Amino acid sequence: MTGTVARPPFDPELQVVLGLIEGQLPVGLTAEMIPFARQAAGADASVDDVLAEAGVT
Repeated sequence: MTGTVARPPFDPELQVVLGLIEGQLPVGLTAEMIPFARQAAGADASVDDVLAEAGVT
């Protein structure tokens, strides 16, 4: 018997995050591309810098 099994839905909280970043990452993102994506996203900024920029104290 052949057929396809529906993919289970994401965790509801994760689905919200994925909706926010939709279209910002390439569909075919590979493990090798992650360091470049982090660099492009400014992931080298410290947590304190990111929180301060967001207005979190």
